[in-house]
Amino acid sequence: DVLQAARGRDAILFAGWVLVAGLTGYFVSRRAWFALGSAALTASSPWLVGLFSGVQSEALFFPTGFGSAYLLLVYFKDRNRVFLALAGLTAGLSMLTRYPGAAFVGAGIGGLLAFGLHPRRVELATYAGLAIAPNLFARCGIALTMAGTFAFFISFILFEIRPSFIGSTYMPWTSL
Repeated sequence: DVLQAARGRDAILFAGWVLVAGLTGYFVSRRAWFALGSAALTASSPWLVGLFSGVQSEALFFPTGFGSAYLLLVYFKDRNRVFLALAGLTAGLSMLTRYPGAAFVGAGIGGLLAFGLHPRRVELATYAGLAIAPNLFARCGIALTMAGTFAFFISFILFEIRPSFIGSTYMPWTSL
């Protein structure tokens, strides 16, 4: 059942959302009690429970968007390019789920320009390229689907629907 699968996906994403809230609390304060408190407040929020219990796109948007911001913070701390690549990819996925996710892409580029220690073009290109990649793949998939559908209709018209003549009456939609 598709609805049950979507609810299961949302439950897993809610757990990820609580984890990101706890990790962000620990990253900001370096105190375990603050991280546990922020995770507990997030898990007990009635608004978030309602949001993640319905089958909506926000359940994908919030963890990917704020997860991107968290991964960018980790990148600023450790300077490991894996975190930069994951931050760009998750920002792109948040933009794919909801178009306001473009704000996470812009904030990430702005963060790299403002807080990066001499941001290099390679870092900006990596982040921006991976942030745009999910949308490009989705657009290419849509274009290929449309091209395939168009090719199917053209072949159907050319090879399946042939005009036929019966006596002097032209009947274009009958096959021979």
